Amino acid sequence: MSNPDPTTEKKPAPKAYDLGGIDTKYSNWRGLMFSIKYKTGDLVAYPYAYVAKIDFNKSGKLVVDMAAETIVIEGLHLTELYYALVDHQVREIVEADAKYQAAPKGEAFISRIETRAATLAESAAVPQE
Repeated sequence: MSNPDPTTEKKPAPKAYDLGGIDTKYSNWRGLMFSIKYKTGDLVAYPYAYVAKIDFNKSGKLVVDMAAETIVIEGLHLTELYYALVDHQVREIVEADAKYQAAPKGEAFISRIETRAATLAESAAVPQE
């Protein structure tokens, strides 16, 4: 049995969420955490239990208020991401370079993810133990 030649081996096409979107491939999956993958390749995971509020507006911004941080997600077609976050179905949110913006029509495209320290008002929204 010979080893396949890596230069001729056919690679699978990238999935939409690999190009700046969301992974919700398990429709009945409910997770304890969701992961964010930045353009740099850095990864960070957040517990759903710390989500205090999710705010979405049609201008392309989705704001997730956490206990100690606020996550601002910008992109296109974020309605699915909003509902998937509400239902704890998001495994990973992937930020991508604008060159990948031609994702399949109607699928989420995440162009920017920003995290910042939560304000005092945002922190007060989550009961302290």
